[in-house]
Amino acid sequence: MSPKKPASPPVDQIVSSVGALHGMVVNAGRANHKSALEVTQEEIKDLFTVNLFSAFYYACVAARAFIAQNVKGAIVFTASMASYRPQTLTAHRKQACET
Repeated sequence: MSPKKPASPPVDQIVSSVGALHGMVVNAGRANHKSALEVTQEEIKDLFTVNLFSAFYYACVAARAFIAQNVKGAIVFTASMASYRPQTLTAHRKQACET
């Protein structure tokens, strides 16, 4: 999901198919496996678009659906560890950690 692909149509389709929306589980997990010092501004923007803004947009759409239906719904945010990959310490990082 991105600002170019709105969150409303999938939620609207669920409401029209099932009749109501009572809950939303938002789980976004995208990573960039490189040193933070090498990450570009565009890469950070892409990560935040998926991991933060998309989750927020979907939560807002769900909340609006709950209000419109007079439903006391629930929104659950989760984070994925699937993209977690430890990085090995290079010599200069190891030395910095030891001092």
